[in-house]
Amino acid sequence: MSQNVTKLTPAQTKAAKLLAEDKYGDEDIAQMCGVNRRTLARWKEISVFAEQVDNVREALRQEILKTGIADVVVRVQRRQRDWELLEQVRQERSGSEEFRGVAGGTTGLLVRRLKQIGSGQNAETVEEFVIDHALLDQRLRLEEAVQKDLGQIVDKLDLTTGGKTFGFSVDETERHIAEILKRRGSELSLSTLPGRVRESGLGDNVVE
Repeated sequence: MSQNVTKLTPAQTKAAKLLAEDKYGDEDIAQMCGVNRRTLARWKEISVFAEQVDNVREALRQEILKTGIADVVVRVQRRQRDWELLEQVRQERSGSEEFRGVAGGTTGLLVRRLKQIGSGQNAETVEEFVIDHALLDQRLRLEEAVQKDLGQIVDKLDLTTGGKTFGFSVDETERHIAEILKRRGSELSLSTLPGRVRESGLGDNVVE
């Protein structure tokens, strides 16, 4: 009888949306919709209800593709904002009184650290200023991530390592492939190689 349902109630529509979002368990969803778990289980067997769950899930997926992190423009924008926040930290730190008079203090790339020297009654705490490697590393990771998003560097398979990946540009990858072909004396036709490899002369040993 449940399969003959053609229109969902408001509670069923809400339950379908919550199931598609997949943020809560069935017990919580049932409670939020004013039913028990067994009723929710019966709803799942209704074809129109299952279709609604699928439709909402697909709509959410499309929205993520257009506006979420799956969209390359959104990813680059978010990484740009993160990079700017790191730069703000550096700039504000460069003007801090705490770093005035310290060598390199105006760069904003130093952090103040307290260090204990000695032990027991002879222990004393001294301050030191060191390079903020965490900030620099994070900024570099953001820059590399943006480069990959924009296709400026790509992960390519090195055929000589049995699957180990390296970050090569397209030009570098093509040169590596041509070098491998030279070493192995491949009989692959030169005409099948990328134009930039042919022009480089690295495919000279490949049989025409």
